[in-house]
Amino acid sequence: MKKIIKNIFSQNFLLPFQKNKNFIFVYHDVSEPTSDHYSPLYSTQIQTFIKQIIFLKKHFILVSLEELLSKQKEQDSRNYATIVFDDGFYSVIKSAMPILEKEGIPFTVFLNQTAIEKNQLWLSNLVINKNNIEYLEAIYKHYLIHQTDFNTFIQNPVHTCITLLDFEQGVDIFYDLYPLQKNNDKVYMDQDDVLYLNSKGILIGSHSKQHLVLSRCSTNLLENEISSNKDFLENLTHNSIQHFAIPFGKKEHYNKSVQDICSKIGHQYIYTTNPMYIDEKSTTAVPRIGLTNPSPQELMFLINRTFLKKYDL
Repeated sequence: MKKIIKNIFSQNFLLPFQKNKNFIFVYHDVSEPTSDHYSPLYSTQIQTFIKQIIFLKKHFILVSLEELLSKQKEQDSRNYATIVFDDGFYSVIKSAMPILEKEGIPFTVFLNQTAIEKNQLWLSNLVINKNNIEYLEAIYKHYLIHQTDFNTFIQNPVHTCITLLDFEQGVDIFYDLYPLQKNNDKVYMDQDDVLYLNSKGILIGSHSKQHLVLSRCSTNLLENEISSNKDFLENLTHNSIQHFAIPFGKKEHYNKSVQDICSKIGHQYIYTTNPMYIDEKSTTAVPRIGLTNPSPQELMFLINRTFLKKYDL
């Protein structure tokens, strides 16, 4: 039965019956598997990205994030969507931006201060070093030796760290143990890149300072993660940063304290990765659909399945 339903919800004919259903599609890295930092967890291949953009342009009116949010207040039966990027990978400028500019499609970036200043994030360091046993052993011994066994850790180091890491210890060792950029690979945007996007009118949002799991941070660390990144981006761009995307973005990655601090310091919109359309209830936690390399048919399924919220497909 599930297979039949999934096949039905992968078809295009359902979309015209969906009125005023607006979506945010979130990407991260747009690069090829030959890149050191490429990962199936967050990377989209360039040709796949092109096909997805053509598909989305065919089925949605693609607008800026701010225009999309304003559509929620209007009685408009058309379907709108917007493109956003988390983490600030340089590939957004190098690979994705020329494609989007050619199609006349606006986009938004959500940025982390650490990535901008260090050209690194602890998470991508772990991805890049997934086959570096010496690096993994050092991370394991410092953070996780009392939490799980090493074989379990190396089978899925990213998931293990996301679920078990004590972020109060800090994540500096992820950087100190392995000075990245073996081939001077520019992984993340630097300050000049951010200023370039800002000058082009690209909307810039916050994604926290270090991309930690905010639901497992103390109050002090949580406030620093959210407030300092907002201050950094506002000082850099001279714009008010009103949009905040929660790192990882699932329900287990944030809580009321995260939402309260965001609102307190002036973030008007908070974004999750709950794969739903936006409706009138999407005020304090705006949903987004994360994309990597789904085919057009798989992408249509991701869109259509939002209408069976509680059905496990």
